[in-house]
Amino acid sequence: MNDNDQQFRTIITGHLKTRLMDAWRDSTDTFERLPDGTWAPAPYDENMADGSTPVAWEDVADPMDPKPDRTGCALVTLEDAEDHHRVLLVKGVTVCELLRDWTGYDYVD
Repeated sequence: MNDNDQQFRTIITGHLKTRLMDAWRDSTDTFERLPDGTWAPAPYDENMADGSTPVAWEDVADPMDPKPDRTGCALVTLEDAEDHHRVLLVKGVTVCELLRDWTGYDYVD
């Protein structure tokens, strides 16, 4: 990876993390996947938010919707400094929406 690629990656991933944490902090529509595969509300955790890094992000349909018909959620895996993982479902935040906002494009898929 050259220097320009690394700078771009740092900017994009930093902005994605900021938007994710803003959505988590400001919304009640954030859930955590439990060990049994079910979802529970995930209250904002400032320590986890500040000390973690998104290591996976997928735009998904809402798995709690009985008839999911479109992408509208981010399924994000966070990793903290001790390599603990936490999987969050954040409704209303997707990479495609962020790219559409940044670029001004009418459609991003």
